[in-house]
Amino acid sequence: MASSTSTVAASLRTSSLAVAAFDYLQTLPFEVRLVLEARKAGHVSTSFGLFLLIRYTSVLVLVTSNVSYFSTDFTPVSCARYFLLPTIFKLIQAMASQAILGVRVYNLSRQSRRMGWLVLVIYCITCVFQWGTSVNGKHPVFDAAVGNCASTSPNGEFGGWIFYTIAILYDFFTTALSGFLIMRMLPRGSSMLSRVFRMMLVDGLWYFIALCLTNLLSLGFYRATYLKFPLQPQQAQSLQTAAASLGYCLRWIMTQKLLIHLHEVAAERRLEAESRIEAFRTPTLKTYPYPPETTTFELTIPASESGNYEYGGASDLSSTLEEDGRHLARSQGNTPVVVGEKTTSSPPGHASNVGIS
Repeated sequence: MASSTSTVAASLRTSSLAVAAFDYLQTLPFEVRLVLEARKAGHVSTSFGLFLLIRYTSVLVLVTSNVSYFSTDFTPVSCARYFLLPTIFKLIQAMASQAILGVRVYNLSRQSRRMGWLVLVIYCITCVFQWGTSVNGKHPVFDAAVGNCASTSPNGEFGGWIFYTIAILYDFFTTALSGFLIMRMLPRGSSMLSRVFRMMLVDGLWYFIALCLTNLLSLGFYRATYLKFPLQPQQAQSLQTAAASLGYCLRWIMTQKLLIHLHEVAAERRLEAESRIEAFRTPTLKTYPYPPETTTFELTIPASESGNYEYGGASDLSSTLEEDGRHLARSQGNTPVVVGEKTTSSPPGHASNVGIS
């Protein structure tokens, strides 16, 4: 029984490391591109900082938790010093992932102070409970026959299983709040802005579903192993930490995918905005300001583009284009005529064809 349990645990850990390594290499070009953009912009944005935080705390938690399991060089003294390290990185990874969701809600609320304080209070309460239930009562488990090191939590009212319950509740709260804000801001029609908001809504839902299933499986696995091995806590602990390793990997991948997808769509929308403004350029408007060439990595549509959205309406881009049209018409002595969201111009004394949209 012990041999089969060890085989299952080792297989789960190896699978999580293989998937994580593949995803890291696959997303490495994206990280390099963000580093170059940050160097060109001269600063590191909050979003880019959170991206690096979730990326490398995930690497650290996977490395530290699996080194302690596969190593054969631990002693009781070194194990007593090391056993809390994977737990600490697990909590930092969870805090980074939850901070990304919180900042996303704050940005979607157009940086509302009340919403910011609400999310901050919920976030702090979540972190306190997660740290308290994960670290409290934890003690090292040294296997003298193998020479590896692990840790175990008490199987009581405030055992480590509460961590997963709290994580599910926080993810549900932030996802529901984000969905509510997106639905209020969702523009009508099939514009690029509408597609961006729908993408954000769908991505947020998939993110919640994936993480919720991961946490539920980890929670069920945590409780089931104690029921399966009531008199063998070391076997239960081995399976629990192996399942947790797979959970670290999935949380890392899903959080990264959420950020990468949003960044790519925001960049596509910015290019479309630049091409629309480019249509109004003339040689006489050389000094007219245009959007920056660099793409800033933000969790939502950057404030320069989304700060003035009205709920259920179009973006401030349409008003910007109208101003461009009027400016162009004045410089050529024409009278601009605004038809819907399009701006046309007609020479003085010439009737404009307002029937063409």
